[in-house]
Amino acid sequence: MQTASTAPLSRAIPLWLIVLCALVFHGPLLMMQVPANSFDANFHMSMALHYARHWFDPWNEKAFAGFSQTTYPPLTHHTAGRIMAHLWKGFVRRSGW
Repeated sequence: MQTASTAPLSRAIPLWLIVLCALVFHGPLLMMQVPANSFDANFHMSMALHYARHWFDPWNEKAFAGFSQTTYPPLTHHTAGRIMAHLWKGFVRRSGW
C-alpha cells in the first residue's frame, strides 16, 4: 500500500499551470534580453531571420558562402522567423516604411 508521500500523481498537471510557470520563469529573462547574449545567439537569430524572409528555403547564402540550415532542427527557427515576420509587417504598417 502506498502512502501519500510515495504515491504518484493521481492526475495530470494542467497545461495552463505549466505555461504559467514557464512565463513566470522565462518572462523576466526574455525581457532583460539575457538569451541574446549567449555564445551562439547571433547564429540562431540569423537563422530565424532567414526563415522570416524565405520561409521554405533551407539554403542560407548570407554566411560561409551558403550553407544548409537543415543541420539544426528547424521548428524553433521557423517559429521565431514567423513571429518576426508578423511583428515586422505590423511595424512597417504603423510607421509607413
